[in-house]
Amino acid sequence: MSPTVEAAALPLPAEPMRNGLAIRLWLLLTGIFGLLTLPDLLEKGRYSGWFIARYSWQWSLLITVCFLISLTCLLLWLALQNGRSRRLILFSEKAVQQLQRLGRWNYLLYFGGWLLTAVFMRFFFVKHFTALSDRVWIVWLAAGVTSLFWMAAGRIQFFWAVGLGMLIGGFLATLMTYAAAVSPYPFSLGWSEASRYYYASLPFAKQIYGFSIPLSPLHASRYLLLSLAYLIPDSPLWFHRLWQVILWIGMNLATGWALARRLGLRPALLMGGTTLWAFLFLMQGPVYYHLHLCILPVLWLYHPQRPMRTLAGVMLASVWAGLSRVNWFPVPAMLAAAMYLLETPFHTRRSWLAYLSRPLLWGGVGISCALLAQAAYIPLSGNSDPSLFASSFTSLLLWHRLLPSATSGWGILPLGLIVSLPLLGLIVLNTLRRGAGWHPLRLLALAGIGGLLFGGGLVVSTKIGGGSNLHNLDAYFVLLLLIGAYFLFDKAVPDQPGTASPTKRPAALVGLILVMPVIWSLAEFSLPAAKDLQQAQVTLNSLNQLVSSAAQRGEVLFISQRHLLTFGYVQDVPLVADYELLLLSEASISNNRTLLEKFYQDLRERRFAMIITGRLNPSYQRPKMDPFAEENNLWVDRITFPILEYYGEEAYFGEQNLQVLVPK
Repeated sequence: MSPTVEAAALPLPAEPMRNGLAIRLWLLLTGIFGLLTLPDLLEKGRYSGWFIARYSWQWSLLITVCFLISLTCLLLWLALQNGRSRRLILFSEKAVQQLQRLGRWNYLLYFGGWLLTAVFMRFFFVKHFTALSDRVWIVWLAAGVTSLFWMAAGRIQFFWAVGLGMLIGGFLATLMTYAAAVSPYPFSLGWSEASRYYYASLPFAKQIYGFSIPLSPLHASRYLLLSLAYLIPDSPLWFHRLWQVILWIGMNLATGWALARRLGLRPALLMGGTTLWAFLFLMQGPVYYHLHLCILPVLWLYHPQRPMRTLAGVMLASVWAGLSRVNWFPVPAMLAAAMYLLETPFHTRRSWLAYLSRPLLWGGVGISCALLAQAAYIPLSGNSDPSLFASSFTSLLLWHRLLPSATSGWGILPLGLIVSLPLLGLIVLNTLRRGAGWHPLRLLALAGIGGLLFGGGLVVSTKIGGGSNLHNLDAYFVLLLLIGAYFLFDKAVPDQPGTASPTKRPAALVGLILVMPVIWSLAEFSLPAAKDLQQAQVTLNSLNQLVSSAAQRGEVLFISQRHLLTFGYVQDVPLVADYELLLLSEASISNNRTLLEKFYQDLRERRFAMIITGRLNPSYQRPKMDPFAEENNLWVDRITFPILEYYGEEAYFGEQNLQVLVPK
C-alpha cells in the first residue's frame, strides 16, 4: 500500500487537516444537515398515501432512512468526541485495512458509488430533494462515503477526498442539467432555443435553403462553433442539441484543464480536481462556450521569457474576441497581463514604464486585432445594414437590475460579490498582510484590471435584454479564477520571495472556495418534464397543412420556430430570411428604426400570406415588478401591435405556444 500523500507533497492548497478531525467534522455536519432535511421531506410526502399516517410506504421508507443516517452520524460523532471510542477506532482501522486489500478495485467501487449517486439525483432531486439544503446534504453524504474507497487506495486524505467528491457531485448536477436539453422534440425547448441552430445553419444556407443568406450580426463566434455540426449532412435536431451540450461542457473543462496545466500541477489527481473546480466556478456565470477561445490561446501560449509567443496567443484570442462581444475585446491582453503581473517581480525591470511595457504592448495589439476582426466580419457577413452590429450601444440601461428585482433575483451586484468573496478573501489575505512582499504597482495593476472587468460586467448586465444571471460578469470571473488559482496553489511570485511570509491558505477558507461552486450547481439543477412527441407530431401535421396552403398564395414568414424549415419538419415552403425572432427582438429593444420601418412597410402591404410566431399577447407588464417587463413592453409596442393591426389569428397551438396569423 502506498502512503497517504500529504498536502505539502502534492502540493495541495491548504494546511492539512488531520483525518480524525476531518472525519469528526463530516459526521457532525452530516447529522445536523440530515435532520434539517426532515421537515422538508415530511411536508412534501404528506398526503402521499396511508401506510403510516398520511404517508405512502415509499415516503415512509425514505424519511426513516434519512433519519437513521443522521442519527447514526451524530452518535458516531459523540463517540469520537468523548474519548470512549477506542473500539470504534480499531473497528474502523480494520475496515479500512479490508478495503486496502482490494487494491485497484477501490477505484471501481469509488466511481460505482458516484454512478449510483447520479441515478439517485436523477430520480429523487426532481420530486423529493428539491430544496438546496437537501441536495447539498445528499452530495455531502455521498462524498464522505465514497471517500473511504479513495483513502483505502492510499492516494489522498479524507479532507481532500470529500472535497473531490463534492466537486464530482457538482459536475454531475451540471452535466445532467445541460444534457436534459438533448431531445428529439421538434419544436423549440425555450423562447429562442432553436433559433441558435437556424443562425448556425447560415454558413451552409445555399445547400440547405437554396440561396445565400447574410450571417448573424450577433454572436458570430457562437454560431460559427455551432455550425460545425452541419458538416455532418442531414444531421437531426437532437444531434445539434447534443453538439451544443458538448461545447458547454467541453469548453469549460478545457479552460479548467489549461489553467491546471499552466500552474504545473501534479499528479493527475490534483490536476483533475482543479479542472473540475475551475469548471464549476466558470459555470456560475456561466461563461459561454464560444468565449473560451478568447482564453485558451493565452493560457496555452503565454511564456514569461518568450514575449513574441505570448503576443501570438493574445493576437489569436483577440481576433476571436472581435467576432464575439465588444466587452471581450481587451480580455485576452488583460489575462496575459495578469499572468505577467503574478509571475514577474517588479525588481526585474529598471522602471515602472519598462515593467509595464509588455502588458501595454499586448493591450494595444490585442484591441487592434479585435477591432480589425470585427471590421472585416461586417462586410464578409453579407449584412447591408451596419447598424445591426451596434445595437448594444443604443439599448437602454436598467440599473435597478443590479439590485434585487423580479428579473435578477438577488441582484447582479450582491450575487457577483457572494461568488467572489472566497477567492477575494484568499487574495487579500496574501497580498495586503504584513510581510506579503508585493510591490504596490503590481497590486494596483491587478486591482485595476479586475475593477475594469467587474465594472464593465455590471454595466453590460444592466443592458435591456439581460440581467437575469451573472453571465455578463464572465470576463471578471475568468480573471478572478486565474488570480485566485495562482494564490491557491502558491504560484504567485512576490517581489521578496526570500523574506516574504509563507502563503496562507486556511483549510476553512479553501473548503469554502471548493464548496461554493458546488452549491451553485446544485441550486441550478433542473430536469424539465418530458415532452409529448405524439402531440408534437399532430401539431406538425396541422401546421404543414396550413403553411402549404398559404405558400400557394404568397410568402410565409417564420418569426419563431424557423428551424422547422432547417431540419425539414416543414417542407415545400420557401424560407423568408427577414425578421427572425432574435433579430426582431434586438431591433425592438435597441429601437433600430431602419429595420423596424421596413418591417412595418411589409406589414402594411400584407407582404406575407401567413406569419408563424409565438403567441402575441398585447398586454403590458409592470416595470421593476414583473420579470423582463421592460423587454415585453417594447415588444408589445414595436412588434405585437403593428402585427395585430394588419394580421389576425387563424390557428393557435397551445402546447407549443405557436400562433398562425393571416392578413386581415
